Amino acid sequence: MPKQLSSSTRPLDERVAAFIDQRWRILLALILLTSTLFIALTFDPKVSIGGDDSWYVLAAQDFWNGVAFPSWHGSFYSILLSPLIALLGISLVPLKLLSVLFTLVAVWLLAVSFRKHISPLTWLIGTALFALTPHLVTLASTTYSEPLFLLIQSAIFYTLFAYEAQTGATTKQKGLWLLLLAFLTFALAITRNVGYAAFLALLIYFLALRRDWHASALYGAGFILLQVLFSVYRRLVWGVTDASFAGQLNRALQVDFYNASAGQEDLWGMLVRFAQNCKQYLSGHNMQFVGFPSATGSWVITLLVVVLLLFFLIRTWRRNRVLALLGIYLAAMYGITFITQQVAWNQMRLVLVYFPLFLFFFLDGLHELLKAKNFQRLSVLLLILLGIALLSHIVQNSRNVDIARLRSNLRGDRFAGYTPDWDSYLRMSEWVGKNIPDSVVVACRKPNNSRIYGNRPFFGIFKLPSLDADTVQQFLDSNRVEYVMCGRLRRFTEKRTDDYINTLHVMLSVVLIKQPDYIDLVHRIGANEPTVLFKLNRTPGNGTIDEQRHRIESGLYLFANNAEAYYRLGRLSLAERRPDEAHDYFMEAKRLLDAEEIPLTYPLRDGFAMVYFAKGNFSAAIAEYEELTREYPNVADAWFNLGTCYAKIGDKRAKDCFARFQALKGAEE
Repeated sequence: MPKQLSSSTRPLDERVAAFIDQRWRILLALILLTSTLFIALTFDPKVSIGGDDSWYVLAAQDFWNGVAFPSWHGSFYSILLSPLIALLGISLVPLKLLSVLFTLVAVWLLAVSFRKHISPLTWLIGTALFALTPHLVTLASTTYSEPLFLLIQSAIFYTLFAYEAQTGATTKQKGLWLLLLAFLTFALAITRNVGYAAFLALLIYFLALRRDWHASALYGAGFILLQVLFSVYRRLVWGVTDASFAGQLNRALQVDFYNASAGQEDLWGMLVRFAQNCKQYLSGHNMQFVGFPSATGSWVITLLVVVLLLFFLIRTWRRNRVLALLGIYLAAMYGITFITQQVAWNQMRLVLVYFPLFLFFFLDGLHELLKAKNFQRLSVLLLILLGIALLSHIVQNSRNVDIARLRSNLRGDRFAGYTPDWDSYLRMSEWVGKNIPDSVVVACRKPNNSRIYGNRPFFGIFKLPSLDADTVQQFLDSNRVEYVMCGRLRRFTEKRTDDYINTLHVMLSVVLIKQPDYIDLVHRIGANEPTVLFKLNRTPGNGTIDEQRHRIESGLYLFANNAEAYYRLGRLSLAERRPDEAHDYFMEAKRLLDAEEIPLTYPLRDGFAMVYFAKGNFSAAIAEYEELTREYPNVADAWFNLGTCYAKIGDKRAKDCFARFQALKGAEE
């Protein structure tokens, strides 16, 4: 009988696997404790600047108050939050602590679920890298739905593996496990709409891989029954007839999510979108999750990853049921995500929830392949890579620690830690909540964030209604908008550039060209990146000269290159008998028109002539008006003004000019 190898003579791979197997509880505890420590040190009790996390909180409040059913982003998370909000109000710290709990339990449950189904080293690497990636540490203290999604996803795999372990169980017991699996999959689908792909993936797994027709039928029937009951509840109780998944899918397949007139993507457009999303998520974000924070995506790495994933799926189809399950699941979830998500969105949280499964599948597939090739040093290589990646994660997480900011937030400072653009924007939201009645409609670009800080409704404008001034005014009038809040929110949050979210600025500028006194600056907060509150003026030219001047200058604050505004200011200066000031305004209007290669308009040339007249330079005024009457012979005022100039110098031609004026006026009447 051959002697059993001692631990010192066993292959390194086996010794590493045995070490992990024997101490997995300690290793998992260390991973969770380290993750908890970083989550605590980087905890952010403020509202995320993304906006969607605010939506979930506000949707929960509206659901509890009977205002609206949370249909758009997935309803389950908001429904789950609603009792807590009813009890505590919109208190972000308890809500975010709930997200932390969801995240940590999800990591623990996923690790427990897969421990016996993948190699120990793959299990350790996948669990550690996922739990400590700075992206998960940051996500844990938000009110996005991803932490709950992660928890339900982990519970799905735990339940599925528990079902498959029921070798001696009765049919009823197995059926209960399948119904629980159907409930969890349904909960995943109504947490994030992409969860419907999980149902398809598991159905394919039961049908194509296990060929278990009974399980497929019971699982599918359970899911469909829950979906039908949920739809009936929404329809009867809330009057909601459209499915959130169908509504989002229809808009997601548009060329531009925010502009239906751009049409739907064609087949080539969808293929391009799919390829670009593969690049930015599979080789961009996934590489960042591994520990390369500067990774932006590479076509070479993307192609390599896709080829290997497909190869592992084909290779393990009959050899390793767990890896085949992961391959089917990842193909479904990644596939739906990459087809439905606009390339410009590029949000890491969309694929972070699949990252541990990606690692389990990729690393274990690689492990199975190399083991078959008798490659015995894989453990050393992977442990070295794990050490490098963990060191990168620890460095990144440590850089994100800001104790002073955290202390300020927990002491009640709602703004500490925001960049200047968001600081001024949210402070303005708070000011509006305190100073503008709730019945008055205030429009802004980020209404969910504003509503939380202002504790009042805000009207969101996310895209430019039109480039036509009348259409824009009709849009604002029909929505009873009285005030517009314009912030200088950065497009690239980490640093200030000249590129900022200017939807509302452009919208108002369209009207200002037509009506320069359309807005009145009411309040400003912030120095370098301010937010300004404007009141709309629907009566052009009303009020005193000072009031008119203030409104026009308010418009120039927003749109400085408005030639019409400078012309109007010049007219006001003439009315106040300040011709030199009027001349300066007219010259600025001329400079702007010249820059656009636009000929000088009649009103502006008339303004210059009136400046000459006001300063007593009658010859210059006469020269201008003589030219104007030649170019615009049917403009009555030009003849009257020319006659007035002639009369000032005693020229008898004044009589003919006044007669021409009277004739033109009579013709107009």
